[in-house]
Amino acid sequence: MLATSAANAEREVHIGIDARTDLGTHPARVAVGYRASAWDATLVVDPMYAVDGEHDLDALAEWFPSTRLGLLLGWRWTVIDVATGHHQQQRSLLGLTGVGPRFFGNALRTSASLEFATLWVSHGGGEDAQWFGTDRNFLDRLSFGLFVRIEYAR
Repeated sequence: MLATSAANAEREVHIGIDARTDLGTHPARVAVGYRASAWDATLVVDPMYAVDGEHDLDALAEWFPSTRLGLLLGWRWTVIDVATGHHQQQRSLLGLTGVGPRFFGNALRTSASLEFATLWVSHGGGEDAQWFGTDRNFLDRLSFGLFVRIEYAR
């Protein structure tokens, strides 16, 4: 009964701004996605790559068992230009999404998410691959982030 409203949701294409608090990515990125029933697939791209040579690409899947709460699962690929090439990082993402209010006849939607990111491997840029481990840098490989999305949906 809890998922009835989410399951009856219309199909939507959405585009908007992903504004973040964590320091691991740029504070504003562009989110583009598709929602069908209780499932949402989103790509979050970083338009600032042309300015500073750092790019993050998130591939996210969200499942909404209720109209206000969703579970987030995803993968982040980060590329940083360094003097010796391109340094790359791969992270898994796990989190919760809270759906906010909609405005302008439901065309503008809002949400807030808390994510837990785990750095599994970093490689390239003249460095050997470094895999997730339990060495002294263990806590550097784990991070929390909070982001808000404001999107146009139709």
